[in-house]
Amino acid sequence: MVGKDIDSSNLGKLWHSVEQQGLSEYSYKNYRSSLNVLIDMMSEEAGKQVSLEWVLSHPERTVQRLCALYPNTNTQKTMLGAILSVFKYNKGLLAHDGWRKHKEIYYAAFRKMDEVCREFYDSLQMTEREKQGWVDWADIVKMELELRRTSYATFEHLLLAMYVLLGGPGKISGCPLRADFNHVRLCHKDLPIENEESYLNLYEGKLVLKTYKTAKHYGHLVRQVPQELLKIIEKSLEKEPRDYLFVDSIHGKPYIKNSFTKQCNRTLKYLFGKPLTIRLIRQAFISSLNFSELTPGELRGISKAMCHNTAQQGAYRRRAEKKPAAVPQPEAETTAQAMKNFRRKKGPLVTVIKSR
Repeated sequence: MVGKDIDSSNLGKLWHSVEQQGLSEYSYKNYRSSLNVLIDMMSEEAGKQVSLEWVLSHPERTVQRLCALYPNTNTQKTMLGAILSVFKYNKGLLAHDGWRKHKEIYYAAFRKMDEVCREFYDSLQMTEREKQGWVDWADIVKMELELRRTSYATFEHLLLAMYVLLGGPGKISGCPLRADFNHVRLCHKDLPIENEESYLNLYEGKLVLKTYKTAKHYGHLVRQVPQELLKIIEKSLEKEPRDYLFVDSIHGKPYIKNSFTKQCNRTLKYLFGKPLTIRLIRQAFISSLNFSELTPGELRGISKAMCHNTAQQGAYRRRAEKKPAAVPQPEAETTAQAMKNFRRKKGPLVTVIKSR
C-alpha cells in the first residue's frame, strides 16, 4: 500500500487521538499508510477531496470500493483495521447512534475478512521453498550445541543461541521470537520507560523488547536471559566490544529491521545448507511440542511468550504436520569442517565492527 505522505494535521482530530496512544512504530506507520490510501481512494471515487471523517461515515461505499480495488483479503483486513482503530481511540463517537452504526458495519466486514484469512491459512500447505527449508527443532538444538563446541560466541552462534536458549514460561526452553533483535541496546541498568529502545540489562540478565510486530497487543516483552546464553553474550562482547547486541558489518551500528531479517536468513542458510528462516524455526518449535501433555494454561503461556495468539499457534502446528518426510542425505562434512572450509575460501560470514 503506497500513497502520498500525509501530514498529521490533514487527518484532523480523529487521527490526533490515535497518535496519542503510544503505538509501536510498526502500528503507527501501518495505520497512517492505510488511512492515507483509503482517503486517496475515496477522494478519487467521489470526485472531490474527502476527509477521514467522511470515510468513516460512508462504510458501505468504502468497503465496496476497497474490495473492488484490493482483492487481497489480508490487505482489506489491514485497511479496515486502521479504520477500526480510529473508532477505538475516539470513544466519544460511539455515544451517537449514527457513528455506532457506521462502526458496526465496518466491524462486520472486518470479521468476515478475518474469517476468510483464518480459513485460508489453516488450509494452506507449506510452499515448496518452506519444504526445502524445513529443519526439525531437535536438529536446530543440535546445531547450537555443535556451535557451542566449535565456534563459541561467534556471530552465528550468538544468533542461533538467541532463538534456542532464550526460553519461555516455567521450564519450557525455546519459544523462539521473531527477528526482533535488530536494535537491542546493551546496558547495566534498566533504561527509562520513555526511552523506546529495546535493551538487554547485562547486570540483571533481563531482555526488554519494546518494538516488535505485536507490541500493540502484548506491550513490553520481558524475558529473563538464562545463564548459559548470558555467558555466550558476554564472551561475544569480550571478543567484539559494542553497544548493541547485533550491529551491521559496515557501520558497526544496529541493524534496520529488514536488513537484520535478511542477515538472519543468510546465516541460517549458511549453517544448515537450506533456506531455513526464523518463521520456520518458530513453526519447528511448535511442531516439537506434545500438545496432549500441555495444559491450556501452558499453551497460552507459550503463545504469549512467542507473541502470538493460540489460533496462530494452532495454525503453525497444522502447517508443520504437513511438512515433508525426512530424506536421507549423503554423509557430509561436519559443521566444524564446513565452517573452517568456508572461511578458508571466503572469510567469515559476517564481521562485527566494534562500536566507537
